[in-house]
Amino acid sequence: MKRSICFVMVCLLSLLTACSGNGAASDKQQEVDSAVAVSSASTADLEDGKISKDPLKLKIFMHQMNNAYDANWPIWKKAAEITNISLEGTVAKTATDPAQEFNLMIAKKDIPDIVVYTAAEINQYGQEGAFLALDDLIKKDAPNIDKYFSENPEIKKQVAAPDGKIYRIPVIFEGAVASTWTIRQDWLDKLNLKTPTTVQEYHDVLKAFLEKDPNGNGKQDEVPYFSRSQQQGITDLLWLYGCRAGFYADDNGKIQFGQYSAEYKNAIKNIAQWYKEGLIDKEIFTRGGKARDILFGDNVGGSTHDWVTSTSSYNVSLADKIPGFSLVTIAPPANINGVIKEIGARETIGNNGWAISAGTKYPDEVMKYFDFWFSEQGRMLNNYGILGEDYTLVNGVPTYTDKILKSGNPLNMTMWSIGGSYEIGQTLMLSAEMSTMTPQAAAGVKMYDENKYCLSRLPTLSYNTEELNTITNKNSAIDTYWQETMQSWIFSPDKIDAEFDKYISTLKGMGMDEVIAAMQSAYDRMK
Repeated sequence: MKRSICFVMVCLLSLLTACSGNGAASDKQQEVDSAVAVSSASTADLEDGKISKDPLKLKIFMHQMNNAYDANWPIWKKAAEITNISLEGTVAKTATDPAQEFNLMIAKKDIPDIVVYTAAEINQYGQEGAFLALDDLIKKDAPNIDKYFSENPEIKKQVAAPDGKIYRIPVIFEGAVASTWTIRQDWLDKLNLKTPTTVQEYHDVLKAFLEKDPNGNGKQDEVPYFSRSQQQGITDLLWLYGCRAGFYADDNGKIQFGQYSAEYKNAIKNIAQWYKEGLIDKEIFTRGGKARDILFGDNVGGSTHDWVTSTSSYNVSLADKIPGFSLVTIAPPANINGVIKEIGARETIGNNGWAISAGTKYPDEVMKYFDFWFSEQGRMLNNYGILGEDYTLVNGVPTYTDKILKSGNPLNMTMWSIGGSYEIGQTLMLSAEMSTMTPQAAAGVKMYDENKYCLSRLPTLSYNTEELNTITNKNSAIDTYWQETMQSWIFSPDKIDAEFDKYISTLKGMGMDEVIAAMQSAYDRMK
């Protein structure tokens, strides 16, 4: 469940040809409000969690984790048994591009009852009439959701669109700890090295990994630091030299972009020097998602900054292959300013969520269905699966069965295959993730949490049309330019001094200030 850490990326998929102006949108909302009173009469006071007296089939647009919605997923079939509502997916199982499918759906003016998609598009098209404003429906039909928003007003504020209305129920993530710094404890022990606590100590440990043959094969084949992420593998290191990469709000509430700052120059120069010294994987820009499998599996990888749960799992998977193999989570090394913080925190409000089509005939039923998934029963179903099949209660604690734990795939992929852990409008529970962590991972999460290492992330922002157009029209070219320049400087650090001022002026000319201003406007409105 790796998620992007540093950047707020927004894509405007197409102009909303399916939706009319604000007047038409208001008329449509009034029609739906009238329908709500009729619809609600058939859904009241039903027994055993049923939402509809008679079986009701709704349509859903959903494509996540490379999977289109599948009505045969056991978890969703169980939900249908409980609620009397079943769903029919509208995205073909052969589809590979959810953005393309969403765009086509909008263009065809054929929006199903439920749409699972990203915040920017739902809010944008919701304001133009494609999706219902959910505020009244939440109060009327969704006590679990209403209670959560009442207890978490800041989250409710962040979910709202620029017009102040709520058009989506987002996925909520529990726990801030996501990525951590991980290092080979067995190599530290072999070389009689202490756990690094500062950027200089971390540098020196990586240098020892490179030069002192900790894997004992007589070759200088160790890769001290590596990453699965081509760009983030470098930007994660910038923090060690005082530059926080990506978009963020500083202590004064001002939006900044780390790679557009004076601090970036010194930071990238130092990280380029690390690369020149051989401390960073020479193939960091090309190795890709299998980096941990390859480098840990070949007993040459020394340290990485990555998702704590999946990284720690190599302690189990490689135990027989590499005797003594031991990965441990360490505290973030203090950066050059003495700050000990983790920039790879998990967001609370996810970008994904679900919305209700303005054309649905069943607004009450859909909202009650949303509220089912937000209930304890629905949360357990999405996070753990079916009681007795996918998990059991051991001394009252939900515990995955061997069907899940010994499937041969990572937990997230196993859950996806049966319809669980998708980013719909509910809470993804930290307890489910923690229950399968190795002791090393659990200790790492506890350390980061208790010491409050994680810096707050920039929340998902809701943009008005002007802001969204600014970001969409400018940010793609900006993103390409800084990434290409960063890679060039990593390979050729001698160019940085001569080219840095031109780099900043080029970003300015490409509209970086306008992008930041648009984000600032959205951020200020959210506050």
